[in-house]
Amino acid sequence: MPLENPSLHNFHDPNLPLLPSLVHRRTRRPSQASTVALLYRWRNHYVLNYALVLNYGSAFSVFLCLFYLACWVGASFIAVELLYSLAWKIKCLEEKCEI
Repeated sequence: MPLENPSLHNFHDPNLPLLPSLVHRRTRRPSQASTVALLYRWRNHYVLNYALVLNYGSAFSVFLCLFYLACWVGASFIAVELLYSLAWKIKCLEEKCEI
């Protein structure tokens, strides 16, 4: 069975989607007896899909948060170095010392 959109699926396991597939597909009408089992199976399928998306999303958000903090730490360090060098130059101008 070919995949309708291969980019939404895992490369190693085509039965394991990476993104939730919310596109409505035209299928045959199930019988009344199999409707409950079908809905239960679909519900588990969607729970698995959203769990995968939330798992990857949370890992990415943690990475973004750490990157954001690292940028702030680096910018703060650069600002402190600039302020320190500026204060040193002002002190040297007042006391006529050599830089």
